Amino acid sequence: MQRLVLNAIASNRPYSQKGDVLVLSVVVYGRNDSHGYNLHKRVAVSLNAFAEVLGDVDDEIIFVDYNTPDQLPTLPEALADTLTERARRHLRVLRVRPQHHLRFQAMTHLAVVEPVARNVGLRRANPANRWALLSNTDMILVPPPGRTLTDQLIGLADGPYHLPRFELPESLWEGFDRRDPAGFIAFLRQWGARLHLDETVLGLESAVYDNPGDFQLFPLAGLRAVNGLDERMVNGWVVDSNIALRLARHYGPSGSLADRLAGYHCSHIRQSGVFHDHTHVENDFQRFVQRVDRPELPEQGDDWGLADCLIEEVRLPVSAATPVLPAEPRPAPVSCYRPDAFDRPGYAVAHVLPYLADLVSNLPKATVFGWCGARPQMLAAFTRFCLESGRPAPVTPESGAVWRNADVFIFEFGALSDDADGSAVAWTADDLLALSPVVDGFIGLMDHEEQAVAEGRRPRWVIVANANHNRFEALVQARLAVARIPFITRLRHGYVRAAAVTGAEISAPALARWLGQKQRRQVPITEIVRLQSLLARSPHGLGEDEMAIAAHSLLPLLDHPGLDPGAQLAARIEAVRPSRRFASQFARFLAAAGEGPMRQPCRLALLEDWDDPAFLAEAMRLGEGPFAGNALRRSASMWGRVQVAAQMRALGLVRPDVVVAVIGGDDAETVELAARLSLLPVGVVQVFGAGATPPLPAGPCAWGRLAFFDGPPSGLAQVVVVVETAGWLRSSAVVAGAAAMLPPGGLLALLGRAVIDGGDADGGFDPSRRDGSVWRGGGMVPLAPPTCLLTAATIDRLGQSGTAATDCFILRRQGAWTALGGWFFRAGDDIRPAAFAAALVEGDAA
Repeated sequence: MQRLVLNAIASNRPYSQKGDVLVLSVVVYGRNDSHGYNLHKRVAVSLNAFAEVLGDVDDEIIFVDYNTPDQLPTLPEALADTLTERARRHLRVLRVRPQHHLRFQAMTHLAVVEPVARNVGLRRANPANRWALLSNTDMILVPPPGRTLTDQLIGLADGPYHLPRFELPESLWEGFDRRDPAGFIAFLRQWGARLHLDETVLGLESAVYDNPGDFQLFPLAGLRAVNGLDERMVNGWVVDSNIALRLARHYGPSGSLADRLAGYHCSHIRQSGVFHDHTHVENDFQRFVQRVDRPELPEQGDDWGLADCLIEEVRLPVSAATPVLPAEPRPAPVSCYRPDAFDRPGYAVAHVLPYLADLVSNLPKATVFGWCGARPQMLAAFTRFCLESGRPAPVTPESGAVWRNADVFIFEFGALSDDADGSAVAWTADDLLALSPVVDGFIGLMDHEEQAVAEGRRPRWVIVANANHNRFEALVQARLAVARIPFITRLRHGYVRAAAVTGAEISAPALARWLGQKQRRQVPITEIVRLQSLLARSPHGLGEDEMAIAAHSLLPLLDHPGLDPGAQLAARIEAVRPSRRFASQFARFLAAAGEGPMRQPCRLALLEDWDDPAFLAEAMRLGEGPFAGNALRRSASMWGRVQVAAQMRALGLVRPDVVVAVIGGDDAETVELAARLSLLPVGVVQVFGAGATPPLPAGPCAWGRLAFFDGPPSGLAQVVVVVETAGWLRSSAVVAGAAAMLPPGGLLALLGRAVIDGGDADGGFDPSRRDGSVWRGGGMVPLAPPTCLLTAATIDRLGQSGTAATDCFILRRQGAWTALGGWFFRAGDDIRPAAFAAALVEGDAA
């Protein structure tokens, strides 16, 4: 091995080889650590594959070795014996040492900062080059027979180009001979489509495809003209979307090379890495994509790529695997992974099966799989795989032993109506009915596994199919610590979810821990990332609404010793807070947060209620997602359904013999409330007032537990929920009718808005004006005396007329300010519905 150190010249110009004209620079990066599964083989396979398809003797592969400990060789040096002679000829290794990383260390929890690493390579690429390919060392490019990657760039106009990424199961690439790239490239050319791996997943328009960072071809001059990649992106993800958007702004619309190449990604999903674990931190999509307004980074100037650092350069002096479940080739499916394509149920069984088989292929042959799903085709295909590979057939719930005897669990959330090719584009009522037992089974297993962990037992592995980018995703992520693996696989897997910061560390995880100690117990990473973006735009780039919504978390964060937001920011936030501007209107309600929602159930909704551990746990159970505690995402509608479920659980009313009746108006909010309550293991959720054929709920639900009625409520229920629409909480008839449904011991939950503007309530519902005798009238007993306090953080989340009521804790209606609240009563042995309604609604204790 020979080390060539760049000359320390004042201009620090990029390295160039004696005037040789290079066509292409492939820029990749890495570190000599254990990032992801079987790292050394993946890197060797990829580097050899890149070299195999380069067509010009002067093409270069630039590997930026970033922050490898000084006592260890660079990653390419560590695996040099597995690289082909061709790879060694094309490879340049640039070593970024730990000392170079020190300037970023306080800002990130990551050992490698992607945009900095790539910029180091771009800055030192041969300036005579026309093209730069940003890729990763787990990619294999497959050009047509007899062609090279360099050939395929001939005739391209300047601009950004992208390629769809196909996922290569681990058991396939593990069987490749890393020193025979020609062999495994030929294998992929023949077998990729036949194994149903070639699914094109579309992404953002500027990036064309999902996972664009594995193949981004740009003119090198263009990358330099826009000041390289944005080095403020010190967390994982979004880096590729940002540079794709900026180069599209610089050149025009992005193009595709899908007609010239195929790109296969060596999957490494068996072990969660730092970028895929459920606790991973992402760069703020809103800041670095949605708010990007120009391609250049003038604030980054010409200092990008460690321009002031002396970077060392290091120069270094396959039979294919047997296909898994071969089948006749079929047309490659095309799907879409964009916000506007959310909640499409379709997937091709033949496409998903190789990834599922790959995920479990190394487990012991005696492993017993528990299977719970709706699509018989997927179960049949997986059963065939098990039997043909010498494993027992999966155990289904019908056997009665699935939860007791299974070692690994697989839940499949597919549409019953879906064809084998995955053509279904919308859920039907029959689909949701068929999936109701799957939802029940998943929730039941999660409860069982939580208890197992509490008792000191080891949780079991859970795999979920088709809970990606659809209504079931939030439910799964709320209960399961899943690894974020590519959408193309349709799989998630993981286990049931079961320190003080020193100095001035300002990485997102460090700030979350610091704020958690200073303000509240759990602060989600997503909240911190958004707060960091807001701080980056201060002091003059923040709107008043943004400052008001974020005040609860942002003001205490400003005290962190590592942050320097400017002395005026705190004063500006305080000046625009609605809790200050409307203090006189809400004076009689404003107070510091008292007892939590479980100790004081009859209350107005408060932003701080999510800080109660029992309340937060219920929010996650109801499918609000793993970051339900994010203070910036909390909403009034979410509070209502979580508070009802939390009180039911506290009273022991989450049981199969409990009937829930939801009385509401003909609106989607009523259906959504009932749908979320159906996730509780109760007997049935009856919905009155939403019509016999209501719209399908937007979120997850156990469809088989829901029953809709056109007529008035009738019969008995253990729980009655009244949703206030069009002032129903001011109607004695509605309240009396709800109370009349209850047997002794039943629970009445009233959700609605109370007048809080401090003026004449005009007959509006005002719990603060009901004395104790009124609250106990008619044989109904409140769970606790009502509390009508409001916190400053809650008042900050108000809205004017026209603002969605479901999002605002405080809302102006018909000239009065109102706050959402919930009031809970148990039925006594002698219920007098009319007297109770008169006492509660009209304030008449007599």
